[in-house]
Amino acid sequence: MSTSRFFGVYAILLTPTTSDERVDVPALKAETEHAIAGGVHGLVVLGSNGEGPLLEREEQEKAIAAVVAAARGRVPVLVGTGEPGTNLAVQSTLRAKRLGADGALLCPPFYIPMTQEQVIRHYETVVERCDFPIVLYNYPGVTKVKIELPTVERLAQDPRIVGIKDSGGDFAYHQALLAMERTEFTVFQSWEDFMHAALWSGSEGSMSPTPSLVPEYSVGLWNAIQEGDRTKALSIHRQLMAFVKLVTRDPWPAGWKAAMHLLGFGSPAVCAPNTALSPEKIEQLRKDMQALGILR
Repeated sequence: MSTSRFFGVYAILLTPTTSDERVDVPALKAETEHAIAGGVHGLVVLGSNGEGPLLEREEQEKAIAAVVAAARGRVPVLVGTGEPGTNLAVQSTLRAKRLGADGALLCPPFYIPMTQEQVIRHYETVVERCDFPIVLYNYPGVTKVKIELPTVERLAQDPRIVGIKDSGGDFAYHQALLAMERTEFTVFQSWEDFMHAALWSGSEGSMSPTPSLVPEYSVGLWNAIQEGDRTKALSIHRQLMAFVKLVTRDPWPAGWKAAMHLLGFGSPAVCAPNTALSPEKIEQLRKDMQALGILR
């Protein structure tokens, strides 16, 4: 295992919002406490599943401050600071640092096509100007920019670049990340489909929204694998996947937000142009979560 502080199960917090897209601070703090009580090793606020890029700047700051305050230093807090431009990313990362976060989760610039040299220059500039721990975020399905393996290897030489969250869905790429020569550089898997296999293969962490809602699945899977209990790990993996199937059968992130609501953390509202689940679908989700034993 990596000796880095950034390892283990990280919960990507969903951001409870009101119908006018304001952050429900009490609900977000309650969700944070729920995840920490469930045994997570770290938290991510303003990630993609947290609708971070869709929130107004003031609301983003409220969310960061709320999670940092609720965490009270018990686990590290990462903030999604990805932006389409380098100067904007610097500003967002410095804001996260100022508000007391422990590091930033930073995707490559998006919207404008990027060469790998431009990607490298982007990250090097943010690190130099912010002097803050950075976790690379590979999510080419959204950013349209893949952080190629030679780029990761080069960036990982900087001790302030402490890991990578792999959301690429390419397990061969993930295996290649694990084969890199590295010390305190953590490889996180974010796809629930691959979590079981990735952790057995040597990933030092997982990073997904599931542990913000049902931490017993992700933390239980992590613990079972650390203990070498294959039977238990496979059983938990099946439970985890059954839950993920429920919350992903409707367009993102409506199912996740509805599950969050049913667990008592705010409303099922989403940020435009996303659409919330209908009352009928929320009721069906309630019944399905009860059948899984998540709701009583």
